[in-house]
Amino acid sequence: MKKKRPVIGLIMALIFTLLPANVMTSYADVGDAPTYIYADEDDDQLFVYWDEVDWDDGFMEESIAAQRSISDYDLDYYEVYCKYPNKADYELVKKVEADDDEYHYYDEYTDDEGYVEFEEFYGFYMPVTQRGVYEFKVRAHYYDDWDDEEVYSSWTYGDGAYLNFRKPILKTKTLSSTEIQLTWSATEGADGYTIYRAKSLKGKYTEIGDSLGDDPTSWIDDVKANTKYYYYIAPYISHGEYIYEGYESNKVSGFAGVEKGKITRLTSYSKKVSIKWSKIPSASGYEIYRSTRSGGGYKKIATITSGSKTSYLDSGKTKGKKYYYKIKAYKIINGKKLKSPFSSWRSVVVS
Repeated sequence: MKKKRPVIGLIMALIFTLLPANVMTSYADVGDAPTYIYADEDDDQLFVYWDEVDWDDGFMEESIAAQRSISDYDLDYYEVYCKYPNKADYELVKKVEADDDEYHYYDEYTDDEGYVEFEEFYGFYMPVTQRGVYEFKVRAHYYDDWDDEEVYSSWTYGDGAYLNFRKPILKTKTLSSTEIQLTWSATEGADGYTIYRAKSLKGKYTEIGDSLGDDPTSWIDDVKANTKYYYYIAPYISHGEYIYEGYESNKVSGFAGVEKGKITRLTSYSKKVSIKWSKIPSASGYEIYRSTRSGGGYKKIATITSGSKTSYLDSGKTKGKKYYYKIKAYKIINGKKLKSPFSSWRSVVVS
């Protein structure tokens, strides 16, 4: 605890002597309080944390400052209370001294304008066993060692959930050119699942739905045709007006339709053209198209019925003539052939 300057204490003693009793009791509300308290699940514990109060010697409480008086208290410690799941009352779980480095943390982050900022906060690990929502409140304790007086800040409230959920395993399946089906392993104790989607693996994921009902471990997403998306889901429990999510699933991609292929190499020899293309993991096979001009007139010349085969030899071509090639990947879904868009064309002069 910081030392006080005796001169300030002497002035304060004189002020206290002159203040009426109702002003003295208003000191019970003096002092800044933390602005938040949260708890995050970490294995079989909750990490409970709150921000450091922005305090300084000689802070004022408005009702007293209006009477041209000041208070001079030091931040002493924090009290953290918890209301356990299915309990009616709060109980003290931790008293943290303000100068105890064991519970003092520093966080570095970049703000919206790109500047590096630092935040100081306090925290501790609390072992838990019961699944549910834990409600917390924290207040700061201040002490004036010159006048041997103490005050508390107001309470700050927050909560956190201990779910003990197993991480769900997510899979995707193409149903049509505009539908992707998501399925995942069930999470014991979950009230539902929130589905998130993005256009790239590291892009911004937004909530697109909430899976409940008769089959809460399946979701069909209606999307833009021939487009790739990325997904994850999060199991949750409901508590009052809020939901509390557990560990996120793995992130997986899904494609509505069939992904477009790419011709990787064209070579010619002995009036033949060798065509090679990239493999499409979900493809059942490929169709090869040929034309004598780049802008149109493409006709199918072969169908490859294996998704793993990625080459074709086109024989009997006219030496010195230029040919253009494209491919389409296809997939058999419920007995129907679903085709990708054309790949980009590539050309070769027959030798």
